[in-house]
Amino acid sequence: MAMRVFCQMQSENQYKPDSVTMISFIQASAAILTSCGAEIAHGFIAKLGLNSETQVMNSLIDAYAKKKTGFIEKARSLFMQMGNFRDQSSWNIMIAGCGMNGQRREACELVSHMEEDGYRPNSITFTSLLSSCSHSGLIEEGTACNFCNHVQVHS
Repeated sequence: MAMRVFCQMQSENQYKPDSVTMISFIQASAAILTSCGAEIAHGFIAKLGLNSETQVMNSLIDAYAKKKTGFIEKARSLFMQMGNFRDQSSWNIMIAGCGMNGQRREACELVSHMEEDGYRPNSITFTSLLSSCSHSGLIEEGTACNFCNHVQVHS
């Protein structure tokens, strides 16, 4: 339904999609299409000049990172291109994406880079990192990493 409404919006030419529309489109296209869903959304984002919208790019990175067909490199490339537009969510999305794709070391390295960039890891970062280690069968290693040494977990 969301895809149909988006197509209708495009055909009527009187409405220009904004960042909220594109985030919805990304989520809908990534959910129902194969690996091309994120690429279609990416094309629209570029065409509309929304490449500097942090939430739009975060949504696109998330869509690429969740694809089972090896789109983590595309997600990483977009993440790097974001530069100063990155926020806490950008880092957490990329850490989670690496974890989902079995890239535990990269996820841990991202935590260090995140701190260098001025962002303090939070509970989402911690959960993503533990999940990353879990996907690799390395729970003990996940709890022993540098990140865990400066995070207090409250029960």
